[in-house]
Amino acid sequence: MHAPRPLSERVAARLATGPTGHLVCGVADWAELMGRYLLSRLRGR
Repeated sequence: MHAPRPLSERVAARLATGPTGHLVCGVADWAELMGRYLLSRLRGR
């Protein structure tokens, strides 16, 4: 049987793949979408 992973590694994995990670990625996607939209509006496209 394998030894459990260290607590820091388990916490990092949970943050990256859990609800928090999905929320952060969703916010980043929307920020990029809005940034590109605003840039295109400023350029007149």
